[in-house]
Formats: sequence, structure tokens, C-alpha cells
Amino acid sequence: MEKEYIDWIHELKIKIRAAQLKANIAVNEEMLILYWEIGKSIIEKQNQFAWGSKIVEQMAKDLKRELPETNGFSRTNLFEMRKFYLFYKDSKLVHQLGGQLELTTLITENEIAQQTANQLSKDSILSKIPWRHHVPTLNKNYVLLCATISRYTL
Repeated sequence: MEKEYIDWIHELKIKIRAAQLKANIAVNEEMLILYWEIGKSIIEKQNQFAWGSKIVEQMAKDLKRELPETNGFSRTNLFEMRKFYLFYKDSKLVHQLGGQLELTTLITENEIAQQTANQLSKDSILSKIPWRHHVPTLNKNYVLLCATISRYTL
């Protein structure tokens, strides 16, 4: 093979890998935003209707029935989405977008705060971290939190 051809294939390989990485990052961001919204929705419905944890189990069964070809919405993962929302909902990591928007005469700071409240955006550093890395972090911190709470409530 000629050197030009080998160099050309190498350049194409680099472009293909870069495009694949960008696509994976975009999918991860969208899935994390979806998981955030599902976790938030579970919390809101549980608070609104005084539903217990059984609703999450029923939700997992119903989603499996309605979307049999879709993975990632098991009982366990739905509970993880709930934890994900609860753990980060008040974090400054979630609300980075408000400080990055340019204010215009049509948008007030109050409107921006309302638009970004309790929303995970693609601009948040949290949306850049893969889900498989969030889950162990949530579980370790959840165990520590429960241990701390039980120590002070005894």
C-alpha cells in the first residue's frame, strides 16, 4: 500500500472515533436528563399522592410491558434515578446554566432562575459523567448518609 493511502485510512479512523465519542457523549447527556426527570417525577408523585415504594415496582412492570424492547428501567434503576435526583437537586453543579445565559431586556434573572430550577441541563458537569459512574457514588453516599442519620437519631 502506498503511504498516502495508509495515512488517509489513519485520518479517517481518527475522525470516526471522534464522531463515535461525540455521539456517545450526546446520548449520555440525553439519558441523564431523562433519568433526572424520571427521578424528579417519582418524587413529585410520591409526595403529591402519598405513594410508597411499591409505586416504583409497579412503574417498572408497566414500563417493561409498554416498552418491552427498552432496557434500563428496572425497579433497581428507577430507584437509582430517584436517588440521583434527590442527591443532586440542590447542588450548584445542576444550576450552572443560569450564570452562563446572557440577560436581555425580555428575560429577567427571576425568569431564568425559574426556568433552570430543578432541571439538569446539558451544560451541567453532571450530564458529562456516565450513568455507570453516578450509581456507585450515589450508593456510597446514601449508605454514609443513612449511617449518619441513624447515629444521631438513636
